[in-house]
Amino acid sequence: MVVRANTVGGEELPREVELLTAQKHPFILPVAEMLRDPDSGQLGLVTEYCDQGDLHSLLIGLRRRGEWVQENQVLTWLAQLCLALSHL
Repeated sequence: MVVRANTVGGEELPREVELLTAQKHPFILPVAEMLRDPDSGQLGLVTEYCDQGDLHSLLIGLRRRGEWVQENQVLTWLAQLCLALSHL
């Protein structure tokens, strides 16, 4: 993940990254390290490897095949998201 830090909130972003690196929760992707390019100001987050890929790629693949996500799967993801947010 690469984000461009702006001058207004640029100092808040490293604190958010520190918060993410300290989290230990089954539904929060662990962040191992933050990298910053001094020339461009871009930040990169090094995360744990996801062997099943990311949600965006999964949804794009389903769309291309004309398939839908089952309702019970969406509800499971929603519950996991809520649990992760409540942990923060």
